[in-house]
Amino acid sequence: MNVRLGTLLTTGLLGLVLTSTLNAAGVANQVGIAHSAIGKPSNIPGVLAVKSAEVIKLADYDEEMVIFDARSEAQINKGKIRWSERFELKQLTAKYLENTVASKSTVILFYGDKKGGKAAMAAKVAVSKGYKKVYWLQGGWSEWQQSGLRLDM
Repeated sequence: MNVRLGTLLTTGLLGLVLTSTLNAAGVANQVGIAHSAIGKPSNIPGVLAVKSAEVIKLADYDEEMVIFDARSEAQINKGKIRWSERFELKQLTAKYLENTVASKSTVILFYGDKKGGKAAMAAKVAVSKGYKKVYWLQGGWSEWQQSGLRLDM
Protein backbone atom coordinates (compact mmCIF):
# COMPACT_ATOMS: atom_id res chain seq x y z
CA MET A 1 0.00 0.00 0.00
CA ASN A 2 2.80 2.44 0.84
CA VAL A 3 4.51 1.66 -2.48
CA ARG A 4 1.28 2.26 -4.39
CA LEU A 5 0.62 5.54 -2.54
CA GLY A 6 4.19 6.66 -3.28
CA THR A 7 3.75 5.78 -6.94
CA LEU A 8 0.48 7.67 -7.13
CA LEU A 9 2.03 10.74 -5.48
CA THR A 10 5.07 10.61 -7.78
CA THR A 11 2.90 10.20 -10.86
CA GLY A 12 0.67 13.07 -9.76
CA LEU A 13 3.61 15.38 -9.13
CA LEU A 14 5.20 14.46 -12.45
CA GLY A 15 1.94 15.23 -14.23
CA LEU A 16 1.72 18.58 -12.46
CA VAL A 17 5.30 19.47 -13.45
CA LEU A 18 4.72 18.46 -17.08
CA THR A 19 1.45 20.38 -17.25
CA SER A 20 3.07 23.49 -15.77
CA THR A 21 5.97 23.26 -18.21
CA LEU A 22 3.67 22.84 -21.21
CA ASN A 23 1.47 25.71 -20.05
CA ALA A 24 4.49 27.97 -19.57
CA ALA A 25 5.68 27.21 -23.10
CA GLY A 26 2.22 27.89 -24.50
CA VAL A 27 1.92 31.18 -22.63
CA ALA A 28 5.36 32.26 -23.82
CA ASN A 29 4.34 31.64 -27.43
CA GLN A 30 0.95 33.33 -26.95
CA VAL A 31 2.45 36.52 -25.56
CA GLY A 32 4.82 36.74 -28.49
CA ILE A 33 8.12 35.70 -26.98
CA ALA A 34 9.98 34.68 -30.10
CA HIS A 35 13.43 33.26 -30.46
CA SER A 36 14.60 36.53 -32.00
CA ALA A 37 13.74 38.34 -28.75
CA ILE A 38 16.19 36.12 -26.89
CA GLY A 39 19.88 36.90 -26.83
CA LYS A 40 21.95 39.74 -28.18
CA PRO A 41 24.10 40.03 -31.27
CA SER A 42 27.51 38.48 -30.78
CA ASN A 43 30.75 39.20 -32.58
CA ILE A 44 29.82 36.31 -34.91
CA PRO A 45 27.47 37.44 -37.71
CA GLY A 46 24.17 35.56 -37.56
CA VAL A 47 24.75 34.23 -34.03
CA LEU A 48 23.04 35.52 -30.90
CA ALA A 49 24.82 35.32 -27.53
CA VAL A 50 22.69 34.14 -24.60
CA LYS A 51 22.92 33.84 -20.85
CA SER A 52 22.00 30.67 -18.96
CA ALA A 53 18.46 31.78 -18.07
CA GLU A 54 17.77 32.51 -21.74
CA VAL A 55 18.61 28.91 -22.63
CA ILE A 56 15.49 27.85 -20.74
CA LYS A 57 13.42 30.33 -22.78
CA LEU A 58 14.89 28.88 -25.99
CA ALA A 59 13.97 25.36 -24.90
CA ASP A 60 10.42 26.55 -24.22
CA TYR A 61 10.31 28.15 -27.66
CA ASP A 62 11.55 25.11 -29.61
CA GLU A 63 11.19 21.64 -28.10
CA GLU A 64 13.44 20.24 -30.85
CA MET A 65 16.29 22.52 -29.79
CA VAL A 66 19.72 20.91 -30.15
CA ILE A 67 22.49 21.69 -27.67
CA PHE A 68 26.10 21.04 -28.68
CA ASP A 69 28.92 20.82 -26.14
CA ALA A 70 32.38 21.69 -27.47
CA ARG A 71 34.29 20.56 -24.38
CA SER A 72 36.53 17.51 -24.01
CA GLU A 73 35.23 14.12 -22.90
CA ALA A 74 37.06 14.55 -19.56
CA GLN A 75 35.31 17.90 -18.94
CA ILE A 76 31.90 16.47 -19.87
CA ASN A 77 32.38 13.58 -17.44
CA LYS A 78 32.39 16.19 -14.65
CA GLY A 79 29.00 17.57 -15.76
CA LYS A 80 27.10 18.90 -18.72
CA ILE A 81 23.88 20.61 -19.71
CA ARG A 82 21.10 18.04 -19.85
CA TRP A 83 20.54 16.63 -23.34
CA SER A 84 23.63 18.27 -24.80
CA GLU A 85 25.64 16.39 -27.39
CA ARG A 86 29.41 16.42 -27.54
CA PHE A 87 31.02 17.05 -30.90
CA GLU A 88 34.42 17.61 -32.41
CA LEU A 89 34.79 20.70 -34.59
CA LYS A 90 36.13 18.59 -37.46
CA GLN A 91 32.92 16.50 -37.50
CA LEU A 92 30.67 19.56 -37.82
CA THR A 93 29.93 19.09 -41.52
CA ALA A 94 26.76 19.86 -43.43
CA LYS A 95 25.90 16.12 -43.39
CA TYR A 96 26.45 15.83 -39.62
CA LEU A 97 24.22 18.84 -38.95
CA GLU A 98 21.59 17.50 -41.36
CA ASN A 99 21.51 14.19 -39.45
CA THR A 100 21.46 15.82 -36.01
CA VAL A 101 19.26 18.90 -36.39
CA ALA A 102 15.60 18.57 -37.48
CA SER A 103 15.62 21.55 -39.85
CA LYS A 104 17.49 24.73 -40.69
CA SER A 105 14.99 26.64 -38.53
CA THR A 106 15.53 24.48 -35.42
CA VAL A 107 17.13 26.35 -32.51
CA ILE A 108 20.78 25.32 -32.06
CA LEU A 109 22.85 26.24 -29.00
CA PHE A 110 26.62 25.86 -28.76
CA TYR A 111 28.59 26.05 -25.54
CA GLY A 112 32.06 25.14 -24.38
CA ASP A 113 34.55 26.14 -21.75
CA LYS A 114 34.83 29.63 -20.31
CA LYS A 115 36.81 30.94 -23.27
CA GLY A 116 34.25 29.51 -25.71
CA GLY A 117 36.52 29.47 -28.76
CA LYS A 118 35.45 26.07 -30.15
CA ALA A 119 31.77 26.75 -29.49
CA ALA A 120 32.01 30.14 -31.22
CA MET A 121 33.71 28.60 -34.26
CA ALA A 122 31.06 25.86 -34.39
CA ALA A 123 28.27 28.46 -34.27
CA LYS A 124 29.93 30.25 -37.18
CA VAL A 125 30.06 26.97 -39.15
CA ALA A 126 26.35 26.31 -38.50
CA VAL A 127 25.42 29.77 -39.81
CA SER A 128 27.58 29.20 -42.88
CA LYS A 129 25.65 25.96 -43.53
CA GLY A 130 22.36 27.90 -43.59
CA TYR A 131 21.03 27.41 -40.05
CA LYS A 132 18.90 30.38 -39.03
CA LYS A 133 18.51 30.15 -35.23
CA VAL A 134 22.03 29.74 -33.91
CA TYR A 135 22.91 30.72 -30.34
CA TRP A 136 26.10 30.72 -28.32
CA LEU A 137 26.25 30.46 -24.53
CA GLN A 138 29.01 33.00 -24.29
CA GLY A 139 29.87 32.26 -20.65
CA GLY A 140 30.02 28.54 -21.44
CA TRP A 141 29.89 25.74 -18.94
CA SER A 142 31.20 27.96 -16.12
CA GLU A 143 28.25 30.32 -16.39
CA TRP A 144 25.75 27.44 -16.63
CA GLN A 145 27.23 25.74 -13.57
CA GLN A 146 27.15 28.97 -11.54
CA SER A 147 23.53 29.59 -12.53
CA GLY A 148 22.36 26.57 -10.56
CA LEU A 149 20.26 25.32 -13.48
CA ARG A 150 19.80 21.60 -14.05
CA LEU A 151 22.84 19.50 -14.91
CA ASP A 152 23.56 15.93 -15.92
CA MET A 153 26.44 14.31 -14.08
